[in-house]
Amino acid sequence: ALKNATENRVPHRAAADMGRSHSREIRVEYRPDPQTVKELQEIRSQLLFLQEENEASRKALEDQACAAEQRLQEELQRERNNVQKAKLEKFLKMTRDYPIPPFMQNYINEVSEDAEADAARGRFVNIGFLGDSGTGKSSLIKVILKHFGVDLPPDQMPKASWQGDGTLVPTPYQLEMFGKVFAWDVPGQGTLKVPSLTYLRDMGLKYFDAVCIVTDGRWSEGDNNLLAAIHYAGIRCFVVRSKVDLAVADAARDEGWGQEEAMSHVHQLLQRQTQLQPHRIHLVTSIASFWKDFGSVGNFCKHLQEEVEASLKEEVAEQMFEEGPQEDVNMDAMDAVDAMTIMTWDDEDEDEKVEYLRLDIDNQCFKPVGFVKRAGA
Repeated sequence: ALKNATENRVPHRAAADMGRSHSREIRVEYRPDPQTVKELQEIRSQLLFLQEENEASRKALEDQACAAEQRLQEELQRERNNVQKAKLEKFLKMTRDYPIPPFMQNYINEVSEDAEADAARGRFVNIGFLGDSGTGKSSLIKVILKHFGVDLPPDQMPKASWQGDGTLVPTPYQLEMFGKVFAWDVPGQGTLKVPSLTYLRDMGLKYFDAVCIVTDGRWSEGDNNLLAAIHYAGIRCFVVRSKVDLAVADAARDEGWGQEEAMSHVHQLLQRQTQLQPHRIHLVTSIASFWKDFGSVGNFCKHLQEEVEASLKEEVAEQMFEEGPQEDVNMDAMDAVDAMTIMTWDDEDEDEKVEYLRLDIDNQCFKPVGFVKRAGA
């Protein structure tokens, strides 16, 4: 048994010795080749160099981008400064040529050398309701205030002409939902206290962001002159035909027209008279009982809100008229054909002469340009 056990162990040792020898042979067989190792090291060095080079390039590009951004910001700042300088010069010139009316002193977007300071003060938006006396401007403003939720005591609301003398001084009403936005109830022109000849100048037309001309159907020479000056100045504008309920009633009585036909006729007539884009003409009544059928202020108030928002963003006004503004504003040139005129008889020779008063848009008043003979005289 001992002999057999000894014989059995011999093969096991031999097998183990062979396994160790085989392992050594395997390790020798897969030992890395020095040349391969060298090539790998070179590749690693190249990769490291490329990484460092890429990092340097990236940093250089970042530095270039930062420098370019800085130059851009400096250029933008110079441009902003130039724009602000031009804006300031324009504002100062306008205040010299057209002094700010005392009643608007605290409502003007003054311009300084510091654009950021100007922006921080917030922007005023002034909307003027202008027109002849007695056309319903105050009543219209009253319903507009109610539409936008402005709740004022009765004694602070606009006064209609039937309640007394109407509006005697320009009065601002804040539309608080929009911020520093004011609807101005401006006295009607054509009275002893508010003469038409200096109405545009005295009411500070150039300092309004938007103007609404209110007419009760009698599109007067004063209305036409207002519109011409507004057109020339590039101020946002719209026309409101007030008391349209009376027009509908008159059309039904005199012509037998229905509401739609009467409203269409009034709108087309105003569009021909004003040459405004049709959507800038609104037909309203201040009497709420008619609104379910016609004359509601809803659409006008929506349009008004759009104009306010555009003014707050200082957006350029759209094309408002069918034609461009009158370019010839030379008050010294006698051009009876192109001139906007008001004919007044010469008292000394009533039968032969007509005096032509021409709208001086720059000075915002009328100026006589001479006499011409009547046609056929």
